[in-house]
Amino acid sequence: MLYPNPMQEIFLRILDRIRFALILATVFLVPFFLGGERPLSLFVMRGLIAAAGVLALAPLLFGRGRFETEPRATLLPLGIFLVFLAYVFFQSVAGHAVFAAGNGFGTAVVHQTREQAAQLVFYTLFFFLCLDSFHSKRRVRFLTFLVAAQVILLIAVGYAQRMQSLPLILGHFDPANMPFFSTFLNENHYGAYLLVAGFLFLGASAYGYESAGARHRSDAFLLENIFLLVVITLGAASSFYAEARAAFLAQAVVIPLFFLAAVGGRNRGRAFFVLAILGALVFVFIQMFFPQIRQSYGAVPAAFNDRWSLVKDGWEIFRDYPLFGAGLGSYPWVARAYQGLGGGSFYREHLACEVLELLMDTGVVGTVLCAAPFLILIPSAFLRSRRSPSRWCRTMGLALFFAVIGVFAMSLLE
Repeated sequence: MLYPNPMQEIFLRILDRIRFALILATVFLVPFFLGGERPLSLFVMRGLIAAAGVLALAPLLFGRGRFETEPRATLLPLGIFLVFLAYVFFQSVAGHAVFAAGNGFGTAVVHQTREQAAQLVFYTLFFFLCLDSFHSKRRVRFLTFLVAAQVILLIAVGYAQRMQSLPLILGHFDPANMPFFSTFLNENHYGAYLLVAGFLFLGASAYGYESAGARHRSDAFLLENIFLLVVITLGAASSFYAEARAAFLAQAVVIPLFFLAAVGGRNRGRAFFVLAILGALVFVFIQMFFPQIRQSYGAVPAAFNDRWSLVKDGWEIFRDYPLFGAGLGSYPWVARAYQGLGGGSFYREHLACEVLELLMDTGVVGTVLCAAPFLILIPSAFLRSRRSPSRWCRTMGLALFFAVIGVFAMSLLE
């Protein structure tokens, strides 16, 4: 037992389960039923995260801290990220004038910067709560099947909304002009969610395949893997059908790379051959049965040129504020002030490339402070997982590393 008093142990186990339930509620209930853009949703999400954080501190009252599963390697990235939050805080107190006076922007973006800074604090807390709550393999597998059920439900809701069988959850979307409707802000956010969820399923499936010998695979194992592979296929097809072009292209590149990295050296050539045949069949199938969607994906070069024009406009703004930026979350206001993007008719709240938007908002200094923790934490965590004696850590570490690559690709495209 962790505690000499059995009642203390029972009490803290109950608190741990409540905390786990709060995190699950944050992951599942709020984004789906309330929609991520509504103020009520944001308030409830922050309330759930704060409550889970308070419960995580409860063991301190009994002389034992939480987060004992966290390695010391997270301290340096966390410290750098806290410096970034302090940097953003100074931007929120006096705007850009904290770093460079007389720029003309002043405190016009103070409220938005404070909102962005507060959101980063909650994201950081939620990240560490998840690390501490999902260290159990049993909990991760439980989470995997809950996410699979949510993916199926989201796909069903999206298609039902498409057929106008259900009201739109985010009512400002126009059914006549949008290819997909659900709780996500746009189709590529939906596709990015499916991308990350797909790697969670791929990791669980690959672990089960490696753990069970060829002669000892039970019917339950086969059914579980068939179910996960079907959900992965449905997610990729839904991402394609929803015209989440950036997300689908990221899936088409990153998922085959994961397969090639996951299989053994002797089977790598065979896996590449199978993937090439599968890709050719998918291409022929699209050409034959989805001519309208084919035209949408044929417009990718034109969409790339449109986004490239946004990047060029954003680069001009960055050149005026290279070191410290104009304030976190200030891109829409600054772009309007510059009267860019078609003679002042500005209609985009965010730049297509999030890395460049971060450069514009926080400058080189803020971008380095924000990127450094990820550049330290992600490779070190991946290398530790690959050296782990646990097959579970090695397999899931590889899958989640490729998920991070996919998310980074999405940040460059959407």
